[in-house]
Formats: sequence, structure tokens, C-alpha cells
Amino acid sequence: MSVYLSLPARYTLIVGDTFELFRRSVVMASNPYAYNWRVACEKGAIFTRKYVYTPSPEDVGTHLMTMTLEDDSGAVLDRKVVKLEVLPPPVQPSRPIHMTFVGASASANGEWASEVARRLTGDDPAACEGAAGAPVGWGLKDIHFWGSVQGRHGAYLEGYGGWSFKSYTTDHESKRFWWGKPSITLLPQDQHARYRDEAGVLWCLETIGDAECKLISRGSRLGLPPQGRLSWESGGESHSDFTFNEPRRASGNPFWNEETGRLDFAHWANRLGAPGLDILCVNLGWNSTLTPREEYMEDVRRFICGVHEAFPACRIILMGIHMPSQDGFGQNYGCMWNYRDKMDYVSELDRRYEQIEQEFDFVSFHSLAGQFDTEYGYPQVEEAPNARSSVRLLRQSNGVHPTMEGYMQFADAVTRAVVGELAKL
Repeated sequence: MSVYLSLPARYTLIVGDTFELFRRSVVMASNPYAYNWRVACEKGAIFTRKYVYTPSPEDVGTHLMTMTLEDDSGAVLDRKVVKLEVLPPPVQPSRPIHMTFVGASASANGEWASEVARRLTGDDPAACEGAAGAPVGWGLKDIHFWGSVQGRHGAYLEGYGGWSFKSYTTDHESKRFWWGKPSITLLPQDQHARYRDEAGVLWCLETIGDAECKLISRGSRLGLPPQGRLSWESGGESHSDFTFNEPRRASGNPFWNEETGRLDFAHWANRLGAPGLDILCVNLGWNSTLTPREEYMEDVRRFICGVHEAFPACRIILMGIHMPSQDGFGQNYGCMWNYRDKMDYVSELDRRYEQIEQEFDFVSFHSLAGQFDTEYGYPQVEEAPNARSSVRLLRQSNGVHPTMEGYMQFADAVTRAVVGELAKL
């Protein structure tokens, strides 16, 4: 398996906004620190873990960054040239702007969408308290967010745990998702644990709430989930069987028109009272790792074409997905997922999203991976390094779901993408 750099053709930056690229998320190697990471650029600074650049007003324009990966003998293993496109802070739009965010479990809590809304429309410094380094918003007016899921700061979105592009382009996939009340107390570390019902059907524990949990069918069953006992099979921490009571189907595809039996974004907008849609930002991919790649890309195209059919002037942002946590994989999936394989999956999706950007002039791809600090962006638990030790160490405990600070990094990357699209409207 080769070692290489995973970088997009460009990054969007904003004057006064700190941009960071993390070695762990751009050097595709199990140990990225085993290689010399050389960055040549007239702007910014390189450190052990990251490249950092906060543009000044005079920096507006395009700057080239050359990133080189070498072994200890100086042999070049890979080299990429990336454009850093610096934009001025956004100005008040000349007309109302309507947008939405679409995603899966990493979006369902509304945290990154809420922070994007705050950064765009907020102007109260007190709203930054509690988020380390959070910048004051630009105070833009007449920007409206639409969706069925409510966040904060006026943000609305469409985000549901376990969803994929196929979920948002069909009415079939949502039948796999069910809410119910577990008979035991489940822990956050139990997310993605797997269970079998009495008929042998496999179920994945997707979302853990205070009183309910969400299960996803991983077998052929799409009807009612079990109301009997679920037997633990792998993953998680509780390792306990439990009963699943009072099951109810999770929300269906908000973009699906039940009357016509088709994908219908205009129907979605009419139902919510949205007069149109100018920007749609989508962050999906982690729930499709086992989907054949060409099938996956057709689902992406079907989604994009559905949006464009309803709103021909809408700008669509494809956000790539973030790098996972190796220890979090062990927590959630046992031995099922290999960390390096999934790093390559993230990189491959970025390359394919760049191809999609070339196919549609109203689509922009923005890579999230390098802008997310995987080493300090995930939840952690304290545990002994081995069964005989009294020492306590911290270990990451979730494979793909960040901490609040991690969601703020998501928001920063999405904000840069949105500001880039606002400049085109």
C-alpha cells in the first residue's frame, strides 16, 4: 500500500479566518510522522502537526502551496501543488439568500450547521463564549436556513443518523431506520454496536438518546423491527442483550413526494414555505463504505440532478468527509474496519467529488479531511494501557463522530465553502 498526499486542487480561505491543514489528515500513511513533510508557500507557517495561515486583507487572491512528502533519504514519494484562494470577508447580499444543509449522523445534532449560521448572521461576541477561538460572526442579514431539523442561531437542516445519498434519493432506505426504547442503559461508546434479533436479522445501533435509540436493519428485513430480544454480536462497550420496545419508524426522506412517488425538492420547499434555494451544502459518505463505488456515484448524481431540476440557479456544495479515528474504529466496530483502508476511502471520495465538480458547473467540491484535526477532534475515554497497569491513559472512543470542538472545525470548513458560493451569487 503506497504512501501519498491527499489534497484537493484548491482550498478557499477568508481574510481574518485561521486556516489549518493537519498532517494526519493529508499524509496517507498509518504513521504520517515517519516521513518528512515539506511545505513551500509564501504565506503561512509549517509546524510538526499542521500548516497554519491567517490571511490579511492584502492577501486577497490566489497563492500556490507546494507540498512534498519525502523519506529520510530525501527521495520524493509524492508532491502536490494546491491553490489557496483567499477571499475578503463576505458582504451583505443584495437580495435574500435561502440555503440548507444535508447530512447524516455527523450533521443530525445540528452543531456544525448552527455554527455556520452563527458565523454568517451573528454579531454578538458573547455568543462565542465556550467555543475556544470562535470568531465573531459577520452579522449578515436576510439569510434564511430551511429544513425539518432545527438547530440553533436560526439554523435548519436535514440530517439523520445512518443516512446516505441513496436514503435521500429514494423512499426505500428510510424503512431500515427505527426508534425504540431499550430495556438497558446504553452508553455513547455503544454506538454502532451490532445485534441480532430472534429471526437472525442483523441490526446496528446508530443513535443513542436519553430514552430511545435508533436501530438500522443490516439484513433483508425492512418491515417492523424486533419487539423481542436483541443479542449482542460485536462492537460497543456494554456487550449486553436487551429488548427493543415500542418501535416506530424513523422519519422518511424529506425530499420524497409520497403522492407522486418521486424525488421532488420543489415539493420539499413548498411544504416548508421556502420561496427557493440558493445554496445547498451536503456532507455524506460514511454510511456508504460498503456500497459499490459506481453505484454510489450514481446516487450522488441523482441527488444533484434532483436539486438542479427544482432550483436551476442553486449552488451545490459537496463537502468531502473527515478522517476517522483508529481507536474509535476498535470501539465501534471491533475488528471489522481497517483504519488505513478507510483513510484511502476518504481520499478516494475526494477525488471522485472533484470529478463530479467537473461534470456540473453549479457544483463545488470542498475537501473537509485536511481541515479536521483527527488527533484532537474525537471523544476520549480514560483507561489503563493494559490489564495489569494502574496507569490511566486517554483513548479515542468514536470512529467518525467528533467532539463539540471537532464539529466547530467542520463548521469553519463549511463556512469557507459557503462564503465562496455567496461570492458567486
